Amino acid sequence: MKKGLLLLCVLLTGCSQHAARFPDYSSFLNGYKSGPASITEMYGNYRAEQTGKKISARFNLLLQPGKRAYMEILDPSDRLMNVLSLSEGTISLLWSADNKYITEKASPQNLKAILGLPVAPDDALQLISGLGLNFSEWQQEKPLKDGWILTRETYRAKITAGNNISRIEISTNAGTFVARYDKYELMNERSRPARIRLELPGSRTHFELNIDRFVPRTEEPTDDLFAVQLPRDAHQFQLSEIYKGKPLILQ
Repeated sequence: MKKGLLLLCVLLTGCSQHAARFPDYSSFLNGYKSGPASITEMYGNYRAEQTGKKISARFNLLLQPGKRAYMEILDPSDRLMNVLSLSEGTISLLWSADNKYITEKASPQNLKAILGLPVAPDDALQLISGLGLNFSEWQQEKPLKDGWILTRETYRAKITAGNNISRIEISTNAGTFVARYDKYELMNERSRPARIRLELPGSRTHFELNIDRFVPRTEEPTDDLFAVQLPRDAHQFQLSEIYKGKPLILQ
C-alpha cells in the first residue's frame, strides 16, 4: 500500500511539473514573435483533396512571415499550374493554363472563396507560414491543460501545444477549420514546422505542405517580389463570376 501511495505521489508530482512548464498566455505573448522582417523561401510537396478529387504537385513558397506570401504550384513535370499572392490588403490567383486570374480585397469572405480560410488576412499569413495566428490580436478566454481557448471578434480558436503549437481549431460564422503542424525543424534560430496541414471538414477538403527546404533570402521584401507576373493575354475575372462554393485554388 505504501509503495502504491508513493508511486501515485511521484506521478502526480510529475504531472504538476509538466503543467507548470506550459506557459500561460501572457508569458507566451511576451515571448512571441510574429516573424522576422527577412524573407524565406520554402520548397516541397503540395497535396490537396476535395470530395475525392486529389492533387499532388510541387510548390515554391516565398514568405515575409505575417506580411506577404507568394506561392507557385507546379505539376509533376514542373509546369506552372497556379500562382497565388497574398498580402494584408490583396489576394490574387492566376490559373496559368487558362491565362485567367482574379485580384480581390483580402477580406475573410474572399479568403474563404479562394483558399477556404474564412479568417483575417494577417491570420491567414501566419497560418501558412507555420507560425499559428497573429496572436497579438487574440485574447485568452480560458486556459487549457495543453493550450488555450482564444477569441478575436467573432472568431474562436482552440490551441493545442507542447514544445510547439501542434493544432489550431478555428470556429467562425462561415464554418470551422483545423491547422496541424508537425515535424519541427530549427530555421533562423526559430523552430518551424516542416509539415503544414489545413483541414476544412465542411467541404471535405484539405491542403498539405511538406517542406523539403527552407532557404533564407537576403534582399529587401519589395512589392514586386510578391506580385503575380501576368501574361500579356491574361483575362481578369470577378470572384462572383466563377466562385461556386468551393475553394478556387482547387479549380
